[in-house]
Amino acid sequence: MKKFKILLISGLLSTCLSGQKSMISEGAQSITIEELRDHMFYLASDELEGRQSGTAGYDKAAQYIVTQLRQAGLSPFCKNNDSLSYYQNITIVRYSPGLSNSVIIAKGSDRRIYKFERNFILTRGGPFETKEISGGLVFVGSGLVK
Repeated sequence: MKKFKILLISGLLSTCLSGQKSMISEGAQSITIEELRDHMFYLASDELEGRQSGTAGYDKAAQYIVTQLRQAGLSPFCKNNDSLSYYQNITIVRYSPGLSNSVIIAKGSDRRIYKFERNFILTRGGPFETKEISGGLVFVGSGLVK
């Protein structure tokens, strides 16, 4: 009797589960691996110059994405002023140190001058300002970034 109940419950569950619709939408099923690859390769291509904010490559990538949204039949969704747009307005603050920037390390009368981009680079931060500090020598790593 116990085996019969288990078989009955299993049969009912399998019938219920086989009647379920696929959770993947028709739109998602229409996308092919080749199409995804083509989009990815274009957006990662040298033509877009890395897509850094505020550059021509960034603008090309944004225009490409808007074209794809339009072709897919999607309506604009960001509110800019009193109208809808595919673009969202944001403020980007960018600071780049000048080539004349330098770091001077002095001990007594001994001075060493390190020039930006020739002796060092900055990877994050800004805006930068002049500071004078003193102290003992400290090992800060071997210059490797993970």
